[in-house]
Amino acid sequence: MRGLDPTSVPNFFRPQIEANKLVQYSLLAEWRREGRAPDHTPVNLASTIRAELDEVDKALIAELEESKVIRASASCCTDIAKAVGKYASAHKKQFSPLKAIALDRALATACIDPL
Repeated sequence: MRGLDPTSVPNFFRPQIEANKLVQYSLLAEWRREGRAPDHTPVNLASTIRAELDEVDKALIAELEESKVIRASASCCTDIAKAVGKYASAHKKQFSPLKAIALDRALATACIDPL
């Protein structure tokens, strides 16, 4: 895959999926507690957004390749933590603690062993 270690791509996407689940389950629970859970049948992802998700996947894989040197740097974990903090601070109105936790989780395996 585009010059990436074959295990690095699934190792990157797995936390993305877990972070997404964290946000989804938390929002659904909150909506149910407040009595405003969505009242519709589940969305069929294959027929609605699968093509868009496939394009996002391709773009993320390209970014993984382009950022390989940066992600292998000794300061990668610190740099990511600072970037998440800066982003969360700049977007306080739209960025809940839940979203910050999810972003931290999503980027947990972005760094790779130095080259």
